This record gives sequence, structure tokens and C-alpha cells, in this order.
Amino acid sequence: MGDGTTSPKAVQLTAAQIEENRAALADQTTMLATMADGAVLRLGEAAERMRERSDAVNASARALGDAASGAERSVEVVLSSLPKAHEELRGLAATVENVGLGASERAGTLDAQLSALSERGREADNIAGGAAQKLAAHLARMESTSETASARLERVTAEMSAAVDGVLERAARAIDEARNAQR
Repeated sequence: MGDGTTSPKAVQLTAAQIEENRAALADQTTMLATMADGAVLRLGEAAERMRERSDAVNASARALGDAASGAERSVEVVLSSLPKAHEELRGLAATVENVGLGASERAGTLDAQLSALSERGREADNIAGGAAQKLAAHLARMESTSETASARLERVTAEMSAAVDGVLERAARAIDEARNAQR
């Protein structure tokens, strides 16, 4: 064996060992290929999820960018409008102040006029009250005078009626006497 020739048994043993190693290597290769296929599948699924998430992030980023641009434009419009609005508010405040002062002055004038009218109303009430009292007294005097005149008129009417009756009676007697004297 040390002569450079290999014994058939050693060759057989080596061939069996090689065959055993080759079978183990084929098993490991199959197992590694299966693992590689599974890894490729999982990596593909992970890549798909990453692509979907990336698309969602990109869409959100675009929406956020659009919203930020819109907000920026709105802020620019508001900021550019602020000086004009401030001036308009100053003008409006001055107008309101002037109107308030005018209204206050008019209210003072109106108050004075109302006070004067109230005083005149009291004076008119006093005058009307006095006139009503005078009118009532005059009516009472007129009623009393009317009652007196009525009583006097009744007396005069009764006296006249009695006088007329007396005259008529005497005239009737005189006519009767004149008739009797002529017969």
C-alpha cells in the first residue's frame, strides 16, 4: 500500500465515501434550493409590501406637499390682506367713533328737547286743569241760573196762565151778561 497503488478496497471505501458525501451534498443542495426559493418568495412579498408602503408614503408626501402649498398660498393671501384689513378697520373704527359722538350729541339735544316738552306738558296740564275748574264753576253757575230762570219762568207762566184764565173768565161772563142783557 505504500507502493503507490491503491487497493480496490480503499478505492471502494473512498468511492462509497464520495457517494455518501455526494448524496449528502445533493440533499443539502436540495434543501438549500428549497430554502432559497422560500427566501426568494418571502423577499418578493416583503419587496411588494415595501413598494406598497413606499407608494402610500409617496402619496401621503404628495398630499402633504399639496396641502402645505395650499396653506402657504392661503397664509400669503392672509398676510398680504392684513395691512388693507387693518386700514379698513381703522377707518371703520373712526367712522363708528364719529357716529357715536354725533349720536351722543343728538341724544343730549333730544334729552333737552324732551325735558322742555315735558315742562310744557306740565304747564299745559296746569292750564287745562285750571280751565276745567273754571268751566265747571261756570257750568255750575249756568245750571243754577238756569234752575232759577226755569223756576221764575214757571212762576211767570203760572201767573200768566192764571191771568189769562181770569181774563177769559171775565170775558166769558161779560159775553154771557151781554147776551142776557140783550134778551
